[in-house]
Amino acid sequence: FFRVQARTTDATMANINVTKCDVSPNDCPLSEKLDIQIEFNTDQTIQQGTWSLTYEVDFTGSRHILNIAKTAAQKYESGTNHCFAFSVPSVDVEGIKEQSLLNVGLLRAVLSDGEEHVSDITMVVQVTKEGDQLMRRIISPIE
Repeated sequence: FFRVQARTTDATMANINVTKCDVSPNDCPLSEKLDIQIEFNTDQTIQQGTWSLTYEVDFTGSRHILNIAKTAAQKYESGTNHCFAFSVPSVDVEGIKEQSLLNVGLLRAVLSDGEEHVSDITMVVQVTKEGDQLMRRIISPIE
């Protein structure tokens, strides 16, 4: 597991412990469906916790942030195990130049409490070209 220290709304630091981060499918076409399951716990209650998933591609002078999904707000009690999951039928990268996509990208799961940022879980996305197909490999931060 890995631990992320994050500021909660009362200006104290919360420890977010990620115990599992599963991404599937992997080693597949870049636009393929995407399923992510993350298990975690926190040492402080998060009242209005939402997770948002973004894919960031950055190439000289050109930065793209794709908003992929967002969960509904819910309370995450301290000292308990929690799980959230994203499932999207495809990752739409239309309109982004291939040379930008072939760079290393970042898949971010961002936890917020209301409007306040709490924590990020960042996964590196390596994109390669096999024939005419762009292929992705997402590296879990706890591997």
